[in-house]
Amino acid sequence: MVRLESICEGVAGRINEDALFYANDGRFITMAVIDGVTDRVVSCRNWGALDGDIDLTGAAFAASVVRDSIISLLNESWVMNNVLLSCNRRLRMFARDVYGDFTPQAIFEAEPGLAPYADDPRYFRLVLPACVVTIARVDLQQRLLDYAHVGDTELIVFTQDGRVESITQTIPPHWEKGLINAQDADPIIRKNKRRGLLHNYTDPQGNTDPNIGIGVLNGMEELADYVQTNQISLDGVTDVILCSDGFLLPPEAPNRLSLMAEWVDQQGIQAYLQHLRTIEQHDSERKHYPRPKIHDDATAIHLRLS
Repeated sequence: MVRLESICEGVAGRINEDALFYANDGRFITMAVIDGVTDRVVSCRNWGALDGDIDLTGAAFAASVVRDSIISLLNESWVMNNVLLSCNRRLRMFARDVYGDFTPQAIFEAEPGLAPYADDPRYFRLVLPACVVTIARVDLQQRLLDYAHVGDTELIVFTQDGRVESITQTIPPHWEKGLINAQDADPIIRKNKRRGLLHNYTDPQGNTDPNIGIGVLNGMEELADYVQTNQISLDGVTDVILCSDGFLLPPEAPNRLSLMAEWVDQQGIQAYLQHLRTIEQHDSERKHYPRPKIHDDATAIHLRLS
């Protein structure tokens, strides 16, 4: 007997920019966790109006569109890579409708906030609604899991011998190193805006480089070079978790995965998240960089296989 539980908790006083979806048809369990990417440059366009909610940020809009796109594909023949690319095309369609064309020129002309970045047309992506996502489909009969992934959402498994493993590669190591070594908030804020260039990164000649960039769903066709896909066996696996980065302690925290696994295994994801918030509240360094965030939307799906 499998068990599923989920949580999608936003930050009080602001729009939740995460989303999730799961379904169980008896043979396959399909799961997705989506984390909207905080707007690098605030668009002057009302993305929420396209989704019937005028209060949506670009990040929340992207997460909503991708979730709904995944749901619409449930009855299709699933190729994991193609699912993410289809969701990405949906975002591209919305952006083209808003700007009249999906080109740097059209987007720069429509977005005054991009003026400081006019020296490089690649910075048009700073204003695009974007999200990261991990999707997984579990074959209960074959005990196999297929996944597709971009960004810093995570797929984590617990095993019978006590191991806790993150299956997905998240942000490039040099990103984390830069954040951990930083001592001042302002340079990080400026760098984070410029780092928007690394979303589906292309060099000045238009070439992608997964060793430099990070994949996001933002309508850019270059996403195809950043999607991670794989199939893993679930033999010896007891639990599967899909989560956004806000569900975990910061990368520099010791034993963050084993701590999460212990709480989730014994008390469930709601109790774990309450424990995480307590840790945050009593952390005297929580307002000091290199912490990239103090408190973030937290989303997770927990599948217990045995």
